[in-house]
Amino acid sequence: MERYTNKTLVSQLIGVEESVILDDWLDWATAQVDTLTERTWADVTVVERYDGTDSDELYLDNVPVIAVTKLEYLQDDATNTWLEFDLNYTVLYKDEGRIKLAETINGQETTYFHEGVQNWRVTYEYGVEDIPDEVRLLASLLTAKLYNISLHGQTGTTKSESIGAYSISYGITPIPVDDQIELLIKKLKINYSRGILGL
Repeated sequence: MERYTNKTLVSQLIGVEESVILDDWLDWATAQVDTLTERTWADVTVVERYDGTDSDELYLDNVPVIAVTKLEYLQDDATNTWLEFDLNYTVLYKDEGRIKLAETINGQETTYFHEGVQNWRVTYEYGVEDIPDEVRLLASLLTAKLYNISLHGQTGTTKSESIGAYSISYGITPIPVDDQIELLIKKLKINYSRGILGL
């Protein structure tokens, strides 16, 4: 999976050497962005099975959908025989992750997503083709937060050092990213919510 940030972006943001930024932090930040914004921003291709809805619509599990490349119906479970459905007779609502069958095919009324258990198979891409700058910034801020925690502990309020019998403790000012993170999450949820922007 593509990372939403990199060592260069994070080091420029917080003014440290790239070598102190761990790859695991970048991976964690990417996963956190998806969790916090309740969507995936990377371009991912999946093959998934769905129950037939007995209607002319089928909702996919992941949004936004970039493209559906194959739609198949399980003709014979015993032989695992799949029939490919002609995508020219479908309408894709990308932001909703909804596939709707056309009203007619060759002048005949359209069939429907035949009811059944896991009897439809869809190959599709979801995510966004170009990751927005706000997503890259959010991932960079989350990585900076991990860097801060690694230096100063969870609270980031004190640091202690000892030499022999002598020790000293002093205050540390954490990198202030929490407000920025909260605002970016809200902005991304509002600006990129289902049905508002075509991605």
